[in-house]
Amino acid sequence: MNAMLIPPSATPGEFVLAAIVVTAAVIDWRTSRIPNWLTAGGMLAGMLLSLLPQGVGFVHAVLGAGSALALLIPLWLLRTTGAGDVKLLVMVGAFVGVPGIFFVLLFTMLAGGIFAVALAVVRGHVLQMALNVRELLQHTALAAVHRYRPGNGGIASVGQLPYGVCICVGTSAWLAWQVLQR
Repeated sequence: MNAMLIPPSATPGEFVLAAIVVTAAVIDWRTSRIPNWLTAGGMLAGMLLSLLPQGVGFVHAVLGAGSALALLIPLWLLRTTGAGDVKLLVMVGAFVGVPGIFFVLLFTMLAGGIFAVALAVVRGHVLQMALNVRELLQHTALAAVHRYRPGNGGIASVGQLPYGVCICVGTSAWLAWQVLQR
């Protein structure tokens, strides 16, 4: 039975990463929070596991975490993502390194978009979501041109998205891709 759960080509780091993102997804789904103990402990584990022969290497782990932080801090400042989501993706970056984190981010954004649209359809908020996307794009353009930092302004929420689930799906897709390439 164990051979069915863990592919033979999965590294210890990939196995630990999968366990952490699944745990984060379950906690986020239930509580709308991703705990610091999970992201901090995961970051430490990612850095330590990067030193193993099957690991990504310490420099790549630092670059992966740093790249995720650099790309996601602006989204946190614009209040389009939560701090727990940023910390979880930074932790994932420590496990997958560079360029892996860029693919994880891409897969996560695709999963997030699909999940957000599905949630809006189920909740009957498709029009409000479209208006929110338009306003977010306008705020982002203003922020880039005029150093404008918007608050939540006139955006009416269509509901909170447990993005830890999307991070889990995106990370799992990247892990599956890695295992299938071996």
